[in-house]
Amino acid sequence: MEKKKTSKFGRIMTWVIGILVLFIVGIVILISGEPPKSIVEAEAKEKAAAEQAKADKKAEREALVAKFNEGTVEWTEITEGVVTKAIIEDDAGMFEVGVYVDETAWAASTDSEKESFAASIQQRIDTLLAPADSYVFVFSEQNGDIVAQEKGLGGFDIKR
Repeated sequence: MEKKKTSKFGRIMTWVIGILVLFIVGIVILISGEPPKSIVEAEAKEKAAAEQAKADKKAEREALVAKFNEGTVEWTEITEGVVTKAIIEDDAGMFEVGVYVDETAWAASTDSEKESFAASIQQRIDTLLAPADSYVFVFSEQNGDIVAQEKGLGGFDIKR
């Protein structure tokens, strides 16, 4: 038996028809609005993984806040009443910590003592909240104003 030879035109038409069929099938899939199951499943898995990661991060941050709250209970005793309380707020990825100090004790200290005190408190906070970042403010318990604030590149700006 002899094999039939197809003409060049016939081979080209076969390719064109094949491409048109694939193109039409693609259009039908797009118009139907239903993407293939593998794409839907992949998107669902990505969404579930993102939600789980978000929930894990939230739980981790809540655990850090609880650890901080437990760790600051004895500060009043350790500082002999200079620190009256510490408050933590989770502000978009960074913890803001407000440490309240007794006005009388703060006013009686030198700037060097105030900076040293604030730095030691910051070190304790960093230990409690590791590996998260934090920013520390020191407030007067009686007046409610900021008496020291952490500088961006380290150390503290003593306001008064």
